[in-house]
Amino acid sequence: MITTANNILNTVWENRYFPVDPIWIAKKMGLSVYSLETPPDVSGALVKRADRDPVILLNQNDSEQRMRFTCAHELGHYIQRLESNIENSKEYEYVDLFSKLSQENQNEEEKLANKFALALLIPKEALLHDVKENCSPAMMAYRFGVPDDVIRVALEEYGIHGYGR
Repeated sequence: MITTANNILNTVWENRYFPVDPIWIAKKMGLSVYSLETPPDVSGALVKRADRDPVILLNQNDSEQRMRFTCAHELGHYIQRLESNIENSKEYEYVDLFSKLSQENQNEEEKLANKFALALLIPKEALLHDVKENCSPAMMAYRFGVPDDVIRVALEEYGIHGYGR
């Protein structure tokens, strides 16, 4: 999934700048993205109906930074389905929800979608550069356009323990 995220950064996003815009990327890849009223504990969803293209739904009440991560996470689910060749069938349906519950009780698909989102929004090399430059986690969160807690997760995921504490 990390390789796929890097490929998307290089080919679709074309390494433009930070913060990466996962909504723009999703649209460029042919997905529709909508923000709308959802239950408070649901941050987003990837929805596929039979004979229709998948869409990403985002909770309009979430912060821009949270919606950015949620969109990247749902894009990760979409990529997982593409890579498993399920996407070739027009007759299937699915709904993948991203909620507080899914964040707490992560199965393998949720973990992969989170890793994809981190790799897309916060490439390891860029984060290591910021660490080397002694940027604070708050500065990194601003640069990458993600919530502070996502920076902490990225630091841990990339093996940078105890930074900025």
